[in-house]
Amino acid sequence: MSGHGASGPIGRPRGEIIAVGTELLTGQTLNTNAAWLSRRLAEAGVDVLFHTAVGDNLERLQATFSLAAGRSDVVVVTGGLGPTEDDVTREALALFAGRPLVKDRAALENVRRFFARTGRPLLPINVRQAEVLLESRVLPNDVGLAAGFAFDVGGTHFIVLPGPPREMQVMFERYARSELLAWLAGRGWTIQPLFHRFLHFAGIGESAVADRLADLIRHQTDPTIAVYAEPGHVLVRLSTRRPDERQAAEALEPLMDAIVARLKGHYFGEGEALTLAEAVIGRLKGQGLTLAVAESCTGGRILDALIAVPGASAVVRLGVLPYQTPMKAAVLGLDADGLAEHGAVSAWAAEAMARAVRRLSAAEVGLATTCVAGPEPQEGRPVGEGYIGLAVADRVWSLAVRADGDRNLIRQRIADQALFALFRAVAPSSEPDGENSDRKGEERE
Repeated sequence: MSGHGASGPIGRPRGEIIAVGTELLTGQTLNTNAAWLSRRLAEAGVDVLFHTAVGDNLERLQATFSLAAGRSDVVVVTGGLGPTEDDVTREALALFAGRPLVKDRAALENVRRFFARTGRPLLPINVRQAEVLLESRVLPNDVGLAAGFAFDVGGTHFIVLPGPPREMQVMFERYARSELLAWLAGRGWTIQPLFHRFLHFAGIGESAVADRLADLIRHQTDPTIAVYAEPGHVLVRLSTRRPDERQAAEALEPLMDAIVARLKGHYFGEGEALTLAEAVIGRLKGQGLTLAVAESCTGGRILDALIAVPGASAVVRLGVLPYQTPMKAAVLGLDADGLAEHGAVSAWAAEAMARAVRRLSAAEVGLATTCVAGPEPQEGRPVGEGYIGLAVADRVWSLAVRADGDRNLIRQRIADQALFALFRAVAPSSEPDGENSDRKGEERE
């Protein structure tokens, strides 16, 4: 447990997250709640030191709560608040805390309104979701039925939330966060919240990013730098503790600028959950450009990523998947003699596909992929070899690419490379392309 000085607690509060549900232990359900809550508690100034998953068992739950109370200042419990007999989190907490469960009037009314609105009968087991610990602070559920609550045992603060992620997140953001901050302040914690910035880079590996930032990482204090490998790109997280957002920005922005300058040509944006497809759609939309895509070996992965972005319809005009070699001639009009001479996996084919799909759709930008995904070589080309074709303005060119892994991994990696090649190809003229200015391939139009 954290110590106390004359003016209040020393250090930062120690946090613990307990996820309840036998399905978490059997592997049926992934514990995404713990990851989400860890970020939110860190932002509130709580150091999360323990994650625990425990099944729906009264004895084991009580033991888990007792252990947490002995080593943590803040304990967040999620799950086990449903109406069925195996949802025993409330009962275990009541036994652990030595307090009875009571029905909260507002929570009970919320349950009754739901069943009246849906025309379903209100069963006695449904009323359980309105039960909270006596003398606890009730946390309303605006998007579900099970009420949350907060209470203290000794010097430990417990926050109890439902298990469904959306219910848990809404309850925490609307009610539990402010309840937690008030409790911390009431206990005398003087904590500076943790602020983050998330920078995204592609076309470069995690180790290469870490190497270029080695001196910054080696001498970091606050702000701190962390490098992570994400699917298709690298994430750099910058973190600082400051009293407010303005002071955090003042501390983080010079470091952000320095990192982006060192990784010039690989940066594609900022944001905790930013995807490369979102960055591509944003860049195309910002310049009023439309796009058409012809995919062979990537099999629609590029289109799927792009269309998943809200607003993609303003940009994406057409997608075609001429997978078999004859279809490249039949659908896109590629010259059969050219295909026979150069092969379906070639710079010539990639460029011809990009040019053809752009012409077919009347889009400003054409993108194409062709590769050998395996498991066997094709046309004398090894598994993992591929080409990306681009048609932008009056230029048509191709990029030779390589990817390793199994068949599906090769397809995904070439799709990722194609998205980043497209992002760089449509960079605004006022934005220097830096390392990306060495576009390869003969211009043919």
